[in-house]
Amino acid sequence: MISRRPQENGNYTNSLLFDANAGPHGVLHGNGIYTLIRDLWGNIVIGSYSGGIDIARPVGTTVAVFQHITNDSQSILNDRVNCVRQSRSGLLMMGTDNGVSIYNPQTHTMSHTMNGMVVLDFCETPRGTTLAATYGQGVLEFSETGAFKPLYSKANGILKDDHVFRLFYDRDNNLWIGGLDGDLVHLTAEGSHYHPVHYVKDFLQLPDGNIAIGTTSGIYIINPSNGKTTELHYAPEQEQDVCRFVHTLYLNNKQELWIGSDGGGIYIYNLKTKKCRHLTTKNGLPSNFVNSINKDVRGRIIIATERGLSFADPKNTDRIIGVNYCNGVDREYTSRSIANMNNGNIILGSTTGALVVNPNHIQELDYTTKLHILGIKYGDDMDDDFKEKIYKELTHNELNLTYRQRTFELLFEAINLRNQSDIVYQYKVGKGEWSKPSDQQVIRFINMESGCHQLILRCVSRSCGTVLDEVRLTINISQPWWNSWWMWIIYLAVLALAFYGAWRIYQLHTKYMRLVVESLHPTTNHILNNPDNSDNQDILKDEGNRFISQATQLVIDNITDSDFTIDRLCREMAMSRTLFYVKLKSYTGKSPQEFIRIIRLERAVALLRSGHPVSDVAALSGFDNPKYFSTVFKKYFGVSPSKYQ
Repeated sequence: MISRRPQENGNYTNSLLFDANAGPHGVLHGNGIYTLIRDLWGNIVIGSYSGGIDIARPVGTTVAVFQHITNDSQSILNDRVNCVRQSRSGLLMMGTDNGVSIYNPQTHTMSHTMNGMVVLDFCETPRGTTLAATYGQGVLEFSETGAFKPLYSKANGILKDDHVFRLFYDRDNNLWIGGLDGDLVHLTAEGSHYHPVHYVKDFLQLPDGNIAIGTTSGIYIINPSNGKTTELHYAPEQEQDVCRFVHTLYLNNKQELWIGSDGGGIYIYNLKTKKCRHLTTKNGLPSNFVNSINKDVRGRIIIATERGLSFADPKNTDRIIGVNYCNGVDREYTSRSIANMNNGNIILGSTTGALVVNPNHIQELDYTTKLHILGIKYGDDMDDDFKEKIYKELTHNELNLTYRQRTFELLFEAINLRNQSDIVYQYKVGKGEWSKPSDQQVIRFINMESGCHQLILRCVSRSCGTVLDEVRLTINISQPWWNSWWMWIIYLAVLALAFYGAWRIYQLHTKYMRLVVESLHPTTNHILNNPDNSDNQDILKDEGNRFISQATQLVIDNITDSDFTIDRLCREMAMSRTLFYVKLKSYTGKSPQEFIRIIRLERAVALLRSGHPVSDVAALSGFDNPKYFSTVFKKYFGVSPSKYQ
């Protein structure tokens, strides 16, 4: 695409605007342009044969962008810009990880100084020169011509550490130097003063004259006259987890101390009431990592974060307005790298160069759009009848699917050509949490549970968080065949049949055991079949007593033998195990194992009453494991053997 401009001599000059080739103009998807049109917003719609449609939006947010270009001396030395300022004569100074680049807006030329040094901060001296804080070389002084000289360092005894982070002149033109491990330095006409404050990130002079120092471990207040140091506690009410890593400090209206933190958002501490408020991404911040705060010419508070730019109205600071939709501002900004320029623009440093922004172009978006659900995508068997059914249901904000169709994709869109890049989407199902904002226009549901689900879908402004439109959709997933009503009838029928079978097996087992007793002991059978005969009852009673007495005596005779088993008892009784079990159960109601255990426990009680120790009682009662003896004794008698004594 070619731009044609008239010249003073009546001729025209042509210049390339966009193409699809590699290079700075390569933004189109195809070079076969066949139509152009300009819409009412000033956008240029470009139609090509091979690349479809491209839209060029005229923007003026970023006045200039300075980035490093290899082997180009007219670019900055490094893309990581740590500090920026404009000199009195209008020169733009940018401190980078590889020295200082100085740009002259009048001649559009770039010069460099302090090559190879990591420059972290600038500070203008009372005589008009600039001090540079470096990482490893102390503090240097340089002029607009680029000439520089070392000024303060560990070598000349002024600094305790040459890794300097921040420089600051107070109202009395005294210099404060904050660094890494070395003590904080306060240079006055009387000499050097040192304070045990390390890892300094920012300085600010408060209305009472005290100096606030933001560090990686909190904020400290120093009285310049006596050197007294106190820590500022800025925790909001009902908050215990406060971020103490401070990047930047800003004073608003002479009483609100804005504290930009590394992951905790912004804390606003009122110097008069001593109360603190907290602003985070929930209030609209692009990120909770806040690196720079400043006020523009329109009185708005500009906030630079690691994920873009935003601003706040000083009269309504609870609401942060993101402006990442503006051209070029969506980037990671560096700590305390912001400055107002003489013409009202703002210069900011970032990890991808420096940029100059016109604050008049940074405004809150104000537009509307409608959110439409387009349909669903399910497998490859979506015939025309199914598509028509889905279309009719969606017109009533309802979606009915079978259990087999519970994995599907929901398609939707919201269109605003001018602000399309600002639209993101969120959703939640039922009382669940809102999803993270995304520009994806599809939601994939995998194995959605059967039942009725309420889906809330909304489109939101990426920059300010305003909800643009919201749609509610009822999704009904039918039950699977194995959870249908007729299958539950079958389940109940099978369960009833199983119970009936178990009952019949029990009846057959009882009948079998009775036949065994009858075949092995005809006398007992005769007595059982004649319950009304008193003589028979006496015979049965006598026989039972003899049986129990004989079995009991055998157990007592072998009571100290822990290896005396049921099989040995049956052999001594001259009975099979089955017959012995049936007879003992019928006479005592106990199993053979319970019968032997009870006799042993009763023997243990007698021994305990006679004063035997618990350890001896266990062995004399046939228990080879004292712990097991104690467990069964307590279970049977309700107390432990030691307490029974």
